[in-house]
Amino acid sequence: MLVRAARLCSTVEDFDVERLSTEMILLLNSYPPKFLQQHMKNFFIQHDAMSVWTELNSEAYQQLHNALLYKPTRRELKSKVQTNPALIPHRNNYEHKDPIYLHYTFENGPLIDFKKEYRQIWEKNYVYPGSRFKNTRLILGTILNRTLQSLLIHKKPKRDMLTRIQPTTEAACRTIQERFQP
Repeated sequence: MLVRAARLCSTVEDFDVERLSTEMILLLNSYPPKFLQQHMKNFFIQHDAMSVWTELNSEAYQQLHNALLYKPTRRELKSKVQTNPALIPHRNNYEHKDPIYLHYTFENGPLIDFKKEYRQIWEKNYVYPGSRFKNTRLILGTILNRTLQSLLIHKKPKRDMLTRIQPTTEAACRTIQERFQP
């Protein structure tokens, strides 16, 4: 988000407003403040622009803006790699080859830490030097419990129930009124 903001904003003041807006959005989405500060700091250190963050230095920002403006995007790099097969990186031994998908029913209670505990068991018992699962990637996904509301919403009523017309004649109304009057 900061790279995009630095590419789009031409002044340091506009960039600072976008940075603050990004930070507020992430805070409202429950990202921890220390996490955000560390990543913001890493961005400015990586691009040698700490004075932009601390002092709003416009000269340093112009250097950052120009450097990021002409840097190729991920999409441009990907299309370049696809057109030139010599640029495709070779697969190393550490790359995960075969994923295993495991779905479990999410529960808010004793099983809240299931994902973390299962990964620990997986690494302890199945991932070791010489194991055939050493290069296997474990992907844990949750399945939500079906609720009555979801069943009622997604279940279509029978056709005869949808097409049946209730009689609304005066005789039917009188019959109903007679039943409920003392």
